[in-house]
Amino acid sequence: MADVDPHPSSRVASTAWTRWRFVAGRRFAPYAIVQALTAVVDHLVLGALVAWFAAGLGERASHAGAAALLPGLALVLPFVLLSATGGGLADRLEPARLIRWIKAAELPLALLAIVALVSGRTPLLVVALVALGCRAALFGPVKLAILPRLLAPDERLDGVALTIASTLVAILAGAMLGARWIGAEGPAGPVLSWAIGASAAAGALASLAIPATAKVEDAEARVRANPASEWLIGRAGWREARARPAVWNGILGISWFWAFGAILLAMAPAALAGRVDPAAAMAALAAGVLAGALLAMAASRRLVEIGLVPLGAFGMAAAGVAGWFAFGDEDPVTRPWAALAAIVAFGASAGLYVVPLYGLLVTRVPWPRLGRAVAANNILNALLMLIAAGVVALALDLGVAPSTILLGAVVAHALVATYVFALVPEFLLRLLAWLLANVLYRLEVHGRDRIPAEGPLLIVCNHVSYMDAIILLGAIPRPTRFVMYWKIFDQPLMKWVFRAARAIPIAGRSENPELMEAAFATVRAELDAGEVVGIFPEGGLTRDGAIAPFRPGVERILASNPVPVVPMALRGLWGSLFSRRHRYPIPRRFRARIALVIGEPVPPGQATAAFLEQRVRELRGDWA
Repeated sequence: MADVDPHPSSRVASTAWTRWRFVAGRRFAPYAIVQALTAVVDHLVLGALVAWFAAGLGERASHAGAAALLPGLALVLPFVLLSATGGGLADRLEPARLIRWIKAAELPLALLAIVALVSGRTPLLVVALVALGCRAALFGPVKLAILPRLLAPDERLDGVALTIASTLVAILAGAMLGARWIGAEGPAGPVLSWAIGASAAAGALASLAIPATAKVEDAEARVRANPASEWLIGRAGWREARARPAVWNGILGISWFWAFGAILLAMAPAALAGRVDPAAAMAALAAGVLAGALLAMAASRRLVEIGLVPLGAFGMAAAGVAGWFAFGDEDPVTRPWAALAAIVAFGASAGLYVVPLYGLLVTRVPWPRLGRAVAANNILNALLMLIAAGVVALALDLGVAPSTILLGAVVAHALVATYVFALVPEFLLRLLAWLLANVLYRLEVHGRDRIPAEGPLLIVCNHVSYMDAIILLGAIPRPTRFVMYWKIFDQPLMKWVFRAARAIPIAGRSENPELMEAAFATVRAELDAGEVVGIFPEGGLTRDGAIAPFRPGVERILASNPVPVVPMALRGLWGSLFSRRHRYPIPRRFRARIALVIGEPVPPGQATAAFLEQRVRELRGDWA
């Protein structure tokens, strides 16, 4: 089965209007309304049930924390049981039609919840919430799996960011309003019932406007009636994720995000009591998340920028520590603004953290198998959320202070982030490369939108300094493996960075023919997998600032992998830090002004060594 992209154009839009035009178009707007209203319905019911339990069962139970955990369990547990089925359906059926079926099934479930609320029957409301959880488990995979089919490659990260941000805001708004509108002693008022019914009806109507998308037959995506057997089929999603270390560890990061969120929501009533109005706290968190997601979109420039992940992780930890100080004050009324500021900062950092991780999942898994990979993610999310909420409920029942729980969660967050970044240095390396390039130099990048968003790609660039690969790593918005002369690769100060970047060392045939052949084999494998490879065709650093003739290795690569080639030129590095202009490596220009100029992609049939050398010379111009 070929992984044919339904949107073959991979050029990035060049104007702000083009970038945002898809948001109001039919390809995205109905989908955005559907997925947001789905979360609103679920969490209106969940918020009402939590308030109901807190006002009734929670007060009478010997374990109030455990009683508060039950409503969340009713909604999340179906994700463990049915997500694999949802993933198989998302990859097997036409996604827009599947969404319409799911939204049609939601209408009677919403009616059941309304009847339970009006009649004041707690068991019936629990049944309605479990049924809505089953519907959500089936909807979760197709919600993300449809995005690559609706949106062009240069629109997908924006679509993911808006989807995740609107989902989180809808969850917070639904939970807050559901809890506020429920009657503390019994039946709910008409506002909550009307809100649930109107949200379900509007979502069903909006689903009718979602356009039909491409459908691919895949034998592994068959669906069985027995949910237990679906777990076996769900292994395809696990295999798809595990085959890509960055994606798998991104899933670990996403799952920890939801577990961290479950911890905060479980302890929120006790932590906020007497300090901050819950509505204000929810609004602050929603505003922070939305701001973080928009910031991630702006910083990523329409392509996934995983260097934001460690930045967001560090921000979440710092905001958690600030929250510990604010909520740990013995006088509960002295620091409400400090608490709200910590909540806003946490939300913004969470947006920076989770948007690139979801973007990684959506963009790096082939779209015909994306539903099963999302299902694997959802299963792990649900399991960790259940465990985290259970631990918090137990801790609260044992009398552990909310501020202590928060501090423990922050420590656990630091450990999880360290583990993920150690397994996949690509996350931290992107941030480090950006920091190094912008601290040591004043870097300008021209033509970044000329880099295709997807597909195999070869990058060629002139070679001026030992920092060239690091500069390019921080400037190129796609993960890139660079082929480097082995003596530069072995530089003592930078070797660990090049290893973490998975650079490919190469030697001349007369020096080490085995290493040379291994390098070409690695390049072939990377391009076959649709990745980006960068080379410096001069074969070494310039000794006089001029561009040396390009060696024929680039033609050998293109002979086995005829892929597009993007020429680039570094300007202003000659004579700067780590260049060879002077006999001794003493920097003459710290924070030098430099530039990276990116040219138009060159078709493989036209990309000879001589032609590419000429293009790089033209891009560099007279500014060496």
